[in-house]
Amino acid sequence: MSEDVAECYRTAGSIISRVRGEAKSKAIAGATLFELAEFVEFRIEDLGGRPAFPCNTSINDVAAHYTPYPGDKSALNVGDVVTIDMGVHVDGYIADAAATVEIGSNNFSRMISTAEEALMAGIDVVRDGVRIREISAEIERIVRSEGLTPLATLNGHSMDRYNLHSGITIPSTSNNIMTKVKAGDVIAIEPFVTNGKGHVTSGEPCIFRLHDTGKHLVKETDAEHLMREIENLYHGLPFARRWISDDDGLDNLIKSSALHSYPVLRESGGSVVVQAEHTLIVSEDGCEITTL
Repeated sequence: MSEDVAECYRTAGSIISRVRGEAKSKAIAGATLFELAEFVEFRIEDLGGRPAFPCNTSINDVAAHYTPYPGDKSALNVGDVVTIDMGVHVDGYIADAAATVEIGSNNFSRMISTAEEALMAGIDVVRDGVRIREISAEIERIVRSEGLTPLATLNGHSMDRYNLHSGITIPSTSNNIMTKVKAGDVIAIEPFVTNGKGHVTSGEPCIFRLHDTGKHLVKETDAEHLMREIENLYHGLPFARRWISDDDGLDNLIKSSALHSYPVLRESGGSVVVQAEHTLIVSEDGCEITTL
């Protein structure tokens, strides 16, 4: 990795670090998810980055992929937990991080701290040549030791330029993945922790991404014009329905299968889910956390 590229990753990480802290302070009773997500996304741009994906605002049993839809009035209440998952890119080089906040109560502090501890335990074993299974085992060990359950279907991942999931998958549960990370890899580790069984169900999507082959599925229509606009704006990264003003065009792209959709994921038993996440650059003898 060149020093210029590394600096882009570091800049993206420093933006996330700042915005994450500011967003946590705005996660209070009465705040709407729309306000929270819009604050994160506009603040990222204020600081010189671009959102790498729509800000996820996941309440209680929602595990992932929820971002406010146009006109969304959902608000935070005392006793809720909300996970704020955000991504920043600088010239396509991505930082991805998440934190969970409990609103006005202290019922899930142990679960939140367990996710954070599991994250750091996984990070502590990262180095050039370590196998994915070793990282996953450390994460699961911490979570299980507290009588909690890691979600098996939501995983950490490697990243590349304009590519949020570039091939390496890092589960939070024990596995036989023999793949090794190597110096220069950029990875996000993200334990999802629940007090339930750890299974998820899928709902309607509110986040989308242009398929690599999408351009071949839409022909000379207004939807094709929108597809080109999406391609130029987001470079294959995910986007939200609320970012697109042309509802009919977006619906046509969805119907044509030109878009990949991300369904909202919920814990199947309605149990609370929390998340912690950092982005790392793997080095010979450890790693650099870009999002601290």
